Amino acid sequence: MRPGSGLALRVMHLAVGRRWLPAATAAILAWGTVLRCIALSYGPLHPDECLYATWALAIGKHRDLWLRSVALDKPPLYPYLLALWAQVGGYGPTSLRLLGLAFSLLGLALLAKLAVKRFGPAASVLCLTLAALSPAAVVLDGSALTDPAAVSMSVAASAAAGSGLPLAAGLLLGLSVATKPQLLAYLPLVALAGGRPNRERTVRVLLGFAAVMLSLVAWEAIRRPEQSFLALAFAHYGGLHPASWQLAGRWAGLLSWVWGRASMGLALAVVCLFAAVLAWRRGSPIADGDWLAVGAGLSLLLYIGVSMGLGMPAWDRYALPAVPLCALLATWALSRLSSLLPWAWFRQVFVAMVALGLAAAMAGPAQEAAQHRLPLADTSRWQGIETIAAYVRGQVPGRATLLYQDFGWEIHYYLEGFPQDMRWFEDDAALLREVGRGSPCYLLLPADDTGRAQVAMVRGAGYDLHPCVVGYGQNGQPTMALWLVERASG
Repeated sequence: MRPGSGLALRVMHLAVGRRWLPAATAAILAWGTVLRCIALSYGPLHPDECLYATWALAIGKHRDLWLRSVALDKPPLYPYLLALWAQVGGYGPTSLRLLGLAFSLLGLALLAKLAVKRFGPAASVLCLTLAALSPAAVVLDGSALTDPAAVSMSVAASAAAGSGLPLAAGLLLGLSVATKPQLLAYLPLVALAGGRPNRERTVRVLLGFAAVMLSLVAWEAIRRPEQSFLALAFAHYGGLHPASWQLAGRWAGLLSWVWGRASMGLALAVVCLFAAVLAWRRGSPIADGDWLAVGAGLSLLLYIGVSMGLGMPAWDRYALPAVPLCALLATWALSRLSSLLPWAWFRQVFVAMVALGLAAAMAGPAQEAAQHRLPLADTSRWQGIETIAAYVRGQVPGRATLLYQDFGWEIHYYLEGFPQDMRWFEDDAALLREVGRGSPCYLLLPADDTGRAQVAMVRGAGYDLHPCVVGYGQNGQPTMALWLVERASG
């Protein structure tokens, strides 16, 4: 060894001691928080966000506490959470999205806690980096969709199971499923987060889960709807469908946004396979971290397999449940590889350098996601709805009729409480039947070929259409227009 090299190693040893871990954890959390705050401030609410917000308004303003008057095709927990949250922050778009942000930050903290317990403090920074800088998570965590809350509850269930609280884990998993049923796929992770399978622990998890499901049944019995939300969900989303190669390709493309780069996802998948082969060939005892990885892998396969088996479309929000699972798997694999290295401090150096490299690789896609420059959570079609709502509030008489075909859920949210008669028309024939009934009558149409064709059709039927206000997207292009309809003179 060259003179001075021992001193250099000692200095490096001190530099990568555990003192860096709290600072690194705080820095990654702060970075992820800033990115999510940038993302949530962009654009109007997505139609599904508007739908949940409308249900929350019905609950919070005591107009329909049991949601009997709506076609509820989703579990009921999230609208109640949203209504409760709005009692503090109001029903504005930013306030509603802050609920998703709060859940996501809690989920990140609990994911780091689980990684600390199963893989060690240094590896937890790696896991947190993968989850906090995921482009899919950055753009979707700050939303009023059900996914951030449901995923965070599932992560909380896994963390509770890892901390020896199986009953709490079952309750949290039940709450997650009562928010988004697909999150039942997290059951293997919750079952194995506590280590080697244990009958007593599994029974406690199932008891907690059953308690929530029974509460859900009781709520539905009190509500007594014409059709249960389960029946409506099956009617709207259908049953089993054979998965096609085309659908598989779309899901593969969707999952590439977990990391932002398909090449990075493939590289981490290879690392996971290599670590699994290495663990099998070495024949070492199965540690608690290994059981956690098995649970994460099974949950990921179950989630993707069931989603494809049900023929579910590869919508961007469906990538979010895969983020914590992929982060745990990659962390386990890299921790396994680091165990081949000598000296504990040197293993910390390796993990720290890998985390730094991954952060550098993911920084670009994460920033693009925050600025909505990726094809994720695109709400550009609905930009301008606030302009339309402001015009209707200030310029359109309360006795007026407003006809619309698109923008239905947005109308119900952004024009909630307005006195005008909002009427939906199904097709062109229905439009021509409705257009002459109101006085004055307004028509909200998209600023595209379909909207222009409908304007020409109404004019051809003997009406004059006068443009009132146009909504524009952030790219400066028109997205929608409000027209005043009058019977043609002469």
